[in-house]
Amino acid sequence: MKIFVYGTLKKGYWNSPILGDSKLIKKHIVKGYKLLDNGFPVAVPSEKDSVSGEIWEIDPDVTLPRLDRLEGHPHMYVRTHLPDEDISLYVGNLNRWPVDKMTECPNDNNVYTWSKNHE
Repeated sequence: MKIFVYGTLKKGYWNSPILGDSKLIKKHIVKGYKLLDNGFPVAVPSEKDSVSGEIWEIDPDVTLPRLDRLEGHPHMYVRTHLPDEDISLYVGNLNRWPVDKMTECPNDNNVYTWSKNHE
């Protein structure tokens, strides 16, 4: 199974060990979402924006349950499948987040920099 990660799950950041023996496939940009800052990044739908991150090949029996726990799936984040790209990503559950009170995460030419700014 392929999963798109952003923020603290990217290689080298503090939640990346959750990916365990998963294989990094490539850096990637997902269109149609933006990142909001709630003390940590939350991806939300946005037609004009995009999110930079990484695609990983994960073991759905071992790694997926760990990711679901971290992301609070389906209550805090909802694991969403993008069939055109055959990847899944975690999107903020809009019923749970104060989206109107959150600010956009810093971006530099669509390169996600939140984790570096919050070290």
